[in-house]
Amino acid sequence: MAALETKRRARRTSGACARVCGALVVTVAAGALPTHAKLASSKAQESAMIARIVPVTEKWLRHVNDSFDKKEPFQNDITAFARDLGSLEGGIFGDMYICTDVARLCVYAQHKDARLYKAIDDFNTAADQLCVDDKARYYAAKAKLFAEKLVPPDSLKREWIVRLVNDCCLASRYGVDADKNCAAVRRFADKSGLKDAPLDDYACRIYQDYGRFFLTKTKASGKSKDALETALQAIREIPAPSNMDFGSCGQQKSDADLLAAYDRSFVQPLSSNLGKNKDAFLVEVCKKFWQQKKLVSLALPRVALPSPDAFDLFRKAGDDDALKADPRIATAELALWKKAKKLREFKTKFPDRYRLARAAAGR
Repeated sequence: MAALETKRRARRTSGACARVCGALVVTVAAGALPTHAKLASSKAQESAMIARIVPVTEKWLRHVNDSFDKKEPFQNDITAFARDLGSLEGGIFGDMYICTDVARLCVYAQHKDARLYKAIDDFNTAADQLCVDDKARYYAAKAKLFAEKLVPPDSLKREWIVRLVNDCCLASRYGVDADKNCAAVRRFADKSGLKDAPLDDYACRIYQDYGRFFLTKTKASGKSKDALETALQAIREIPAPSNMDFGSCGQQKSDADLLAAYDRSFVQPLSSNLGKNKDAFLVEVCKKFWQQKKLVSLALPRVALPSPDAFDLFRKAGDDDALKADPRIATAELALWKKAKKLREFKTKFPDRYRLARAAAGR
């Protein structure tokens, strides 16, 4: 029975590949399949992608054939548009064997039924089988498709920008620069006359998804040096006080609340994945955002390993009017000197700091 099931699976896979290869031939004929880019995904991921593509392709090809006159003169339009799509994000649509399918849906949506634009989203489940880099290319290409290659009818502009934002969010979640995605949304809103579009809320969502990308990548790096580099890139790309209170876009928050959320939802999860590099990261957070005193007051007390940079930051805090009276910082500073076995030096050089730390400890 096991052998029979294996043969059945092989026949199904062979049939699927044959159908996709047929679509591939059309794409190549259209000149839309690039030769310079290939999927970065594994063969298993590519196979899983193909398994999702086949029923989608068959479904919409059948719908087009059954719903519209087969003699409609759209083939030249489809071929030309497929060729145009072939350059998006290194040719990801061609790499996925869907360039002609996407072009067909777009052309028929333009000429026959605008609802077919939504059908393109059916390929998302196929793209989601791929590796992070390929998913980033796919959603970035979709965003460019809807922002630059298509012109929505007036009745769909508001729905269109929501779709665009969703694709930009997914692109950022897989590592595409949030600034680029926000700029694409702004350009679309401007050229479409959507002056009342909530661009700040859209940008907030895009940046939060970009933050999720860095959190996921740091965790996957396994407390290595690569994880530290990713965490440092994260705070460069998403500076405080960006709204990292996930799911709260559209809500009014003070800078203090935003900084607290940035620490709670971004800095702390990033640092928890860094192992022995945690203190080096926290030091860099404090150095980079020194003017954001609320954030420094939260991050600096968690610095626990003696280092020249750490001692320098605590000295600066002791001279800073906004930080010098913070008992948590003084307590952490005392612990740092003690760990360095220089407690007497701390008491002699910084008696006020020493007294504040002792008072905070109740001694």
